[in-house]
Amino acid sequence: MEKVGSQNIYWALPSSQKAALMTRLDKSRASLQSSEEALAEAEGRKKEISSALEASGVTQEKSAAMRVAFEELEGKRRKLTADLEALEATDPSKMKEQIEEMRRSRDLLDIWTDNICTVRQFIASRGGMSEERVDKEFGIDPSIFD
Repeated sequence: MEKVGSQNIYWALPSSQKAALMTRLDKSRASLQSSEEALAEAEGRKKEISSALEASGVTQEKSAAMRVAFEELEGKRRKLTADLEALEATDPSKMKEQIEEMRRSRDLLDIWTDNICTVRQFIASRGGMSEERVDKEFGIDPSIFD
């Protein structure tokens, strides 16, 4: 409060709360304007699409019938895809590949078994112990050599 002459003058400065409210109001107005523009654009696109549909002769009934036909065809496609996958599992070329893969695996298994047997015999001869004791010490199952 200031005393000017015989008058008392109260200074009223804008508060930070008022500034925050004004900022919020401006943002809300801008958001409203952009929403109205987007709505107008969407309505314009809707009119364009509906006029294009009317010009092409597609009605809701035709659209529903086309949707049903599409779903039927999609179901047939899924069924045929599943049948194809089932048939691919028994394809002769796939079977040949699997047999060849099993042969390669068996050959690798024989090589590793021979390597383990050789190392086992080496340790037994150098360590002066029996092969059964080597198996026991290293946790080797003797049935793998059968």
